Amino acid sequence: MAFINRLHDLLKESDFNQIIEEAQHASTNNESEYILQAKLERADNIMTSCMLQAEWSIIPSKRACSHPWSPALIAAQRKKGLVSNLLLVMKSPIPICQHIESRFLRNARAIDPSWELPSITFSNIQRLAHDTTKDA
Repeated sequence: MAFINRLHDLLKESDFNQIIEEAQHASTNNESEYILQAKLERADNIMTSCMLQAEWSIIPSKRACSHPWSPALIAAQRKKGLVSNLLLVMKSPIPICQHIESRFLRNARAIDPSWELPSITFSNIQRLAHDTTKDA
């Protein structure tokens, strides 16, 4: 499910639907084969790129893969990575936006639906980063 959610987000960000609509429009209006092929090629490149990015985003780290006997350890390492990434974003001078918060929460639920998360404040995420580091 995490792969599908990530792929959906990436395709939405890349305006994939608009590109497909342009290709359909080109086909309906009998535009040259060269134009149609170029639009379909662009759609194919975007789909391929998004699928690879989505796949890479859900693959456990090499360190986590070294422990296939422990799904709990893999989940703990994925939690640590997710929280660490959020903490890095929060340390930047740019304020965190709602999109990043919702993506963090969605990815957290994908890792562990029962994960009880504190409100997203810098101090709470620092504590969470400390706790997840100990667990991993």
